[in-house]
Amino acid sequence: MTHKKSIHFEVSERKILLRLIDLLAVFLGIRLLAIVFSYEYLILNKQHTLHVVVLGIYITIVHTIFELYDLQKASKLDSTAKNLIISFLDSTKMDLDKKEYNSVEEYKKYIYGSADVVGLMCLKVFVNGSDELYRDLSEYAISLGSAFQKVNFLRDLKDDSNILKRVYFPNIDMDRFDENSKLEIIKEIEQDFKNALDGIVKLPKNSKFAVYIAYRYYNKLLKKLKRTSSENIVKYRIRIHNYQKFAVIARSYIKYQLNLIQWT
Repeated sequence: MTHKKSIHFEVSERKILLRLIDLLAVFLGIRLLAIVFSYEYLILNKQHTLHVVVLGIYITIVHTIFELYDLQKASKLDSTAKNLIISFLDSTKMDLDKKEYNSVEEYKKYIYGSADVVGLMCLKVFVNGSDELYRDLSEYAISLGSAFQKVNFLRDLKDDSNILKRVYFPNIDMDRFDENSKLEIIKEIEQDFKNALDGIVKLPKNSKFAVYIAYRYYNKLLKKLKRTSSENIVKYRIRIHNYQKFAVIARSYIKYQLNLIQWT
């Protein structure tokens, strides 16, 4: 009995050490990217202390989720996974040297590589290796990834255009960004969310609630952006306050447990 406790302690200690090494490697990598490419977003200083803490928590949670779902069993490195990784790397490369996306094709290609493939990778894990379920839900995972990324683009419009000198939305003149431009973008995102919700309801039970929480948060942010004038979107970075985030989680949990969520 004592011997088993000793083994358990050593394994737990090793996991903690490895997790700390992972975090250190990520932060050092971010620091290196900030120096090489002069990305202000990636500079780790007192001003970004909260961002560093949130990133550390996020990395820890993601690692834990992948351990719980046993990634090695859920997703073999087949041709599909390789294509997803290549698309992700292509999108990352576009971020290094591209400032404007002048066509819908370029815009969609970037979103697919930067967000849609992340949703597809997660889906690979969520379906626990079921190729049939993966094929059936891929369309919805892409819609959700696209919606999340487009909300990010709209929320970060000020910083992207003023600091990074980058505009993701095609055919958008930042000097003439008005309510019509904003509502056209929002209409596109709302359609993505509507399609994504049809897929969330079909997810396995052990992953459905987590994805639904993310959906609810981003949907709430989109509604706030919709209420915000186009003039203020260009001037300020719109965000959801922490107490509102907790409220979204609490309400969603209660509704989910009581089966009160309207999935249609």
